[in-house]
Amino acid sequence: MKKKNNNKLIYLISYIMYKNIILLGDMGSGYNEQYDVSKLIEKIIKKSNQNAICGLGDNIYEDGCKTARDKQFKIKFENPYKNISNNNKFYMCLGNHDYHTNPKAQINYGKISSKNNGKWVMPNNYYSYTLNNIDFFVIDTNIDYMNRSTINKQLINMKKLMDKPTKSKWRIMYGHHPLRSVGGHGNPRKLLEKFIKELIIYGGIDIYMSGHDHSKQLIKMNINNKNVFQIVCGTGGKPGDKYINKKNMHDCKLLYYSNSIGVCNIKSFKNTLNLYYYNPSKKEFSYRFIK
Repeated sequence: MKKKNNNKLIYLISYIMYKNIILLGDMGSGYNEQYDVSKLIEKIIKKSNQNAICGLGDNIYEDGCKTARDKQFKIKFENPYKNISNNNKFYMCLGNHDYHTNPKAQINYGKISSKNNGKWVMPNNYYSYTLNNIDFFVIDTNIDYMNRSTINKQLINMKKLMDKPTKSKWRIMYGHHPLRSVGGHGNPRKLLEKFIKELIIYGGIDIYMSGHDHSKQLIKMNINNKNVFQIVCGTGGKPGDKYINKKNMHDCKLLYYSNSIGVCNIKSFKNTLNLYYYNPSKKEFSYRFIK
């Protein structure tokens, strides 16, 4: 993994061809559900070390961590995923629960992890990286904790990252909060919706991924006359939501919903991305994106 760092512009490049890209959200509970999902990930990736995990936030429940040496990292990350080789990296973003105490603790933990060849990758609260033929853009959607200047700075820096020349086929962005969801939290408030949409439009994003609602959802949206897919996968560590509000789909289409614990797996090919939703006992759903 090669790292380019220019102040807040952090861009990671991997030259490994990854077999599986796992989506894992709302995971850091320390509950049995987190361990069950960890075993599921192990089963999906088998013995391969060429896999990546997209961490979709709420990494440490209930209130994040105080410092990079907080024992919760061991209890709610290291122990649950000790069955997964350190060669399989977790590219993390921050969730609202991670902001309750000290979000910078998770960035600092990422620095320690990097020095020790650990699994946790979080060079900043927003950054980008490239795997296979996909450019990933990781954003911090916790703008309720930010002033206007901080929000604008993130927008400016993310747009600079999106402007970098690329040969990748796909552009995927992820943050903790969904743009559309039938779950208990539902759709975002206007300021956050504007923030996410602005980056989707500017970056020509194909897929936006999130957690926050404890469910698995695939939603087809139309943004600025382009089909953009919303993937929700917040089922990594707690029982799923039972609430469904289909009124939130007034301007989009719900293609799939499940509240079972589990993960999403994306496999990339030359012109397609194959999506699979899993619970601990079986594959639930599959979908193919073609470009």
